[in-house]
Amino acid sequence: MRSSSLISCSRLVLALVGFAALIEAAPITYIESGLASGTIGGSTFTNALVQVTVTGDTANVVPIFGGFVFANVSSATTVFITGIGTATVTDPNAVYSVPTPVAIDTGFPVLPYVVIGTLDSPPALESFTGIGAQGDNALLGYDLTTAIGPITGSPGGVGYPTGLFVNTNLGHLSFTANITPTAQGTFTATLVPEPMSLLLLGSGIALLAGMSRFRVRS
Repeated sequence: MRSSSLISCSRLVLALVGFAALIEAAPITYIESGLASGTIGGSTFTNALVQVTVTGDTANVVPIFGGFVFANVSSATTVFITGIGTATVTDPNAVYSVPTPVAIDTGFPVLPYVVIGTLDSPPALESFTGIGAQGDNALLGYDLTTAIGPITGSPGGVGYPTGLFVNTNLGHLSFTANITPTAQGTFTATLVPEPMSLLLLGSGIALLAGMSRFRVRS
C-alpha cells in the first residue's frame, strides 16, 4: 500500500510539471557579444565589449522562407556597452536561426548561423539587418527554442552597416564597421523558468517529500 501511494505521488508530480509546460511557454534570452567601436548619442566607444541581449518567448518562434529559417520576435532588446552603460533598442527586431549550413554574405564561411537583426519593413520578418551574429557548427539544427552555448568563435560579434544606425533610448547607435568573417563573438541562449512553473514544480516536490516522510513513519 505504501509503495502504491508513492507511485501515485510521483505521477502527480509529473502531471504538475507537464501542466506547467502546457500553460506557460518558456521565456528565453539570447545574447551576442563582441568587441566593437562606434557612437551612441554623443558618446564614442572604441574596441569596447558590446553585448546585445534579446528577450523572447519560445512560443513565438516561427518558420520563414519555407522553414529554412526560424525567427523569434523580440519583446525587449538592450545593448550594453562597456564604459557607457545599457541602452534599450526601440527599433523592432528579432532573432533568426539558419540551422543548415549557408554563406550568409560574401566571404563568410558556410555554417549554420544565428543573427540578431532589426526589421527592415516591420512587422514583416523576411527582411532584416544584422546587429549581431554567430556562425558555428554547434548551431546545426538549432531552432531558437532551447538553451545553447556559450558558443565562442569566428565569425561572430556585433556590428552594423556603416552609414546606418539603430534607434535606442540613448540616441542613435552606429558602428564603425559591420560584422566581418574574421570577427569573434560569443552567443548564448538561456531559458528562464516562469514563476507559475516554479510554483507547480515546488508544490509537487514538497508533496513527494511529505509522502516519503509519511512512509518512513509508518
